[in-house]
Amino acid sequence: MKRSSFATALCVGLAWATLGSGPCGVFPGGALQGELVTEAVEDWRFIGESSACAIEVRPEHPHSVRANCMQREGRLYVGSILAPRKRWPAMVAEDSRVRVRIAGKVYEGRAVRITDPAERIRVLGGTPEDPPSQSHWLWRLDPR
Repeated sequence: MKRSSFATALCVGLAWATLGSGPCGVFPGGALQGELVTEAVEDWRFIGESSACAIEVRPEHPHSVRANCMQREGRLYVGSILAPRKRWPAMVAEDSRVRVRIAGKVYEGRAVRITDPAERIRVLGGTPEDPPSQSHWLWRLDPR
């Protein structure tokens, strides 16, 4: 069995075994498992500039995916490259309540889509002459 096939089979098997405890590789998952942090986070600098994370959307029927979380000036952001082609960004547009898992801890929040060009450049990089792609959507995680 090829390594990629083995990894896929292992990932699918683990996902079934944990009954949807979150995403596995490229496969979406269900409700995120981990220590729930109930107090609002005022400063996200503890994650560094960027951190792998998982985001859970659609609270009534949880759907989670792997994502990249970014911290800028103490605020937490989540981005999605090629967002119009994916399902979860549309789910966030319908219901902004999300949960994010970083380093085994789960944080509840409200995803606020960032469309302001200056803020997008500050978080994602680029310049006014060469801004980030419009297909790269960005959300700031605010307390619920």
